[in-house]
Amino acid sequence: MDDELSRLAARVEALEELTARLAQGQQDHDAWLTSLSQRRTAERLTSGDYLVHHQISQSYRDLIGQRLLDAAVMAGADGELGEAAARASLARALFDAEMVGRGAEDALAGLGDLPVPADGFWQLWESAAQIRGDALASGHAHRWVFDFEPGAAMDPSWQEPLEGCEPADPVLLVVAPAYLVEDKYYVKQLVYTQPSPPEPEPGQPGPAEPAPAEAEQPPADPLARPRRPRWWRRLRRPAASTADATPPVSPAGEPGQ
Repeated sequence: MDDELSRLAARVEALEELTARLAQGQQDHDAWLTSLSQRRTAERLTSGDYLVHHQISQSYRDLIGQRLLDAAVMAGADGELGEAAARASLARALFDAEMVGRGAEDALAGLGDLPVPADGFWQLWESAAQIRGDALASGHAHRWVFDFEPGAAMDPSWQEPLEGCEPADPVLLVVAPAYLVEDKYYVKQLVYTQPSPPEPEPGQPGPAEPAPAEAEQPPADPLARPRRPRWWRRLRRPAASTADATPPVSPAGEPGQ
């Protein structure tokens, strides 16, 4: 009986060792495939066919950087947030697929209250059309990524903060979309970050609640005689003494006759 148990224990141990070796082999194989895929992807994205996207990226950075900032300032955008919001509206008008499909006139009208001169917007539109056309002519799958989660933390793998913004603060809005070609971000999404409002400390009193409104009383009748309290009827005014009485004073200032 003991010999049989020993043989079974030895078989179990050998089986566990074989299972561990197979699992390690599978991990090594997966790591090799991942490395091969990354190497092939890097070779493909740096080949001559993909070099055009570096040129497109440079033109795109120039447009969404200084040129959109100049347009926002000329339109009267005030403050860092105002300038960022104006640049975001312009970038969406120039690169959002739905806005672009409507044409330049509708895209300009879609800016709403942002007073961008028509000739200035047309120059931006032509530059953006050249960038979009070059990206389309490459024949590679690409898109301009506006997607983001408001209030979420910034993802540095495909997002970068606007100059002056803190990377650790949550994302408030997208200033310019990312330029994504297949599975590579050639230009990261430009985002505006802003600190979250501070949360009240535990035990801190909240805002005072307004006092309850007093019940409205019906308007008093001006002709009604005021009601006297009960104690008024118990009082008796003492009779005036003749000696203490003061004669009325006449208008001339002499005692009345």
